[in-house]
Amino acid sequence: DWQQQPDGTEHKNKAHPYSDALDIFGPHSLFQLLCTATTQSGKHTLASWLKTPASTAEIQARQGAITELTPNVSFRESLYLIGKDIKDELHPKSLEAWGKASPSLSAGITKAAAVCVPLLTLASLASLVLALMEVTATPLLICFVLQVLVRLGMNQYITETTGQLFEKNQSLTVVSTLIEQLENTEFNDKKLQALKSALAVDNTPAAQKIK
Repeated sequence: DWQQQPDGTEHKNKAHPYSDALDIFGPHSLFQLLCTATTQSGKHTLASWLKTPASTAEIQARQGAITELTPNVSFRESLYLIGKDIKDELHPKSLEAWGKASPSLSAGITKAAAVCVPLLTLASLASLVLALMEVTATPLLICFVLQVLVRLGMNQYITETTGQLFEKNQSLTVVSTLIEQLENTEFNDKKLQALKSALAVDNTPAAQKIK
């Protein structure tokens, strides 16, 4: 049911000549009728096309791409089935911001933890030997307490970092599969060929770069 699709209300702009009128966006709008995009980028692209008149050459180029893609139902369905698993929040700008974000912990703390944790582990093993020899258990208790304190101090950072990595990894795996589908498809239309060529980074397939 197309009426269950996003209506693009967020793309309305009162300063725009017509985006706030003519039922371009909003319930039962043209955007809602046309939109089958599953990502923020796709929705934004459609909204931009509806708000920005294209040149005659660009319109003809898009029509050429549509002409080639129209009969290729299996290809379009495969893209949709892969793309629907991409989380809506996986937007290029947010992904770029996440990649460029400063570490939650300073470099000094990270290096200190990298040195202290192995040392504490070795000290714990040595203390365990002393405890088993019934020499003294005090060093073992001290090392255990210190390891617990270090763990508690870094627990939130570890949880947040691993959570973000897991979430982004899932979405990027889907993106990689989606791009790979495009890279493995041969196109005759020039616009589609240009799109496919643009996916390569330093002559390396984008899907391979992501992996």
